[in-house]
Amino acid sequence: MNQSGQIQEILFQEIKGKLSSNISFVHDLSELLGISYDSAYRRIRGEKELSLEELKTICLHYNILLMHFLV
Repeated sequence: MNQSGQIQEILFQEIKGKLSSNISFVHDLSELLGISYDSAYRRIRGEKELSLEELKTICLHYNILLMHFLV
């Protein structure tokens, strides 16, 4: 896995840790990005890298500073 894939994996782990147990991360992510569940799963599994726009949208929505993952 390349560095961007590792960052994406860590980012999603961070988000999952913040979500309430009654919230489906896949549903939340697909709604946020306007993508299908299948597309959301591909991003979560690291099969598809997030675009910069998707990354920005996710970080703003979940109140995450990306710089924490780049150190």
